[in-house]
Parts: sequence; C-alpha cells; structure tokens
Amino acid sequence: MFFVVFADCKKSKEEAPVQNSNPISIILAKLQFKWDLVYFTTMDSTLSSISKDTILADNGDYFDFKTDMKCHINLSSILDINSYVVVNDSLLKLNGDSLFIISLNQSSLVFKQRAFLDTLYMQNVFYLSK
Repeated sequence: MFFVVFADCKKSKEEAPVQNSNPISIILAKLQFKWDLVYFTTMDSTLSSISKDTILADNGDYFDFKTDMKCHINLSSILDINSYVVVNDSLLKLNGDSLFIISLNQSSLVFKQRAFLDTLYMQNVFYLSK
C-alpha cells in the first residue's frame, strides 16, 4: 500500500535546483526495479513471408534492473544475468544488444529488440509491469 502525505509549505526563493535532472539519471530512476514480464510479441519476416505471435509469460518471468548495472532475467525458470547501460532516453544496451524503449513510466515498461540476419528481420516487443 502506498500513502502520500501533503503538507502546506511555501516555496523558498533560495531553493536548490532539482538534482538528477540528467535524462539518463531519470531513466535509471524509473528503470531500476523488478519488472514482471506480462507477455511479448514476436515478428519474423523474410522476403516471402511474415510470421507474428503473442506469447504470454510464465508465472515468475521477470527482468530485474539492479543498481549495479546488472539485469537479472528469469524466463521459464532460467536465470540469466547481463550487464546493461542506458545510452539515452530511448535506448539501452543489454549485453551489447540494443533494446529500444517504447514506453517507460511508474507502472509499465515496453521495449523492443530487433535483429537483421541476411534476408531475415526479427523483432520482439516485451511488455512488463511492476
């Protein structure tokens, strides 16, 4: 349960500027949590066909972005630990792979991963929630 307490106060003219206004710091503050994987979509396309699928996550699947810049990923009860870095407000690198942030707020994270292999294009979109 979350409680918010409001107090009546006046703003001081000598108030210090807000810290962590760096866009990467803001992204990290939103990102560094344990996110439950809800589902993901896959799309594979070749010159002659396109295949799309939506896959519901297993109970207990998650991405946990730690403050030590490691991401613990649990998929189908297999734990994998990867390094990550936030490049900018729409891109993070997970073990060197690019993940494009589609949406990130207090309760949900959506990102996509793309790969090109010869004539094959693959895209996965991950939908996570707190």
